[in-house]
Amino acid sequence: MSNIVIYVDTTNVSASGLIDLHRATGLPLSEVRRVIASGKPVIEQEIFDANYDDHAALIRSVLRAIESGGMEYRIYELPEGETTESCTFVDRCLVSIETVRNILSEADTEMDRQLDA
Repeated sequence: MSNIVIYVDTTNVSASGLIDLHRATGLPLSEVRRVIASGKPVIEQEIFDANYDDHAALIRSVLRAIESGGMEYRIYELPEGETTESCTFVDRCLVSIETVRNILSEADTEMDRQLDA
């Protein structure tokens, strides 16, 4: 299992980008602004658990908001139980939006395969 952790850098977030992140995450707009300003993750989401569909939809929604807003970001795929603070190899966990999309696509395929079996 792994966690997807997404940070948005403060340098290039427009008002419309904040609104898009608010809609994507469901967090109050002031909380989105505070999280970004304090350098905390916009989301930390376990991918593979009983709520896979909901978690995948949340991650995809945040990725769309980041891309449409042209925001600078960092995304980490961390092992279960690790955080960016506790992981000793966090620099090797940095991934791209495309990598996250590929992970989710492969997981979708596997979920469909298991449901069809």
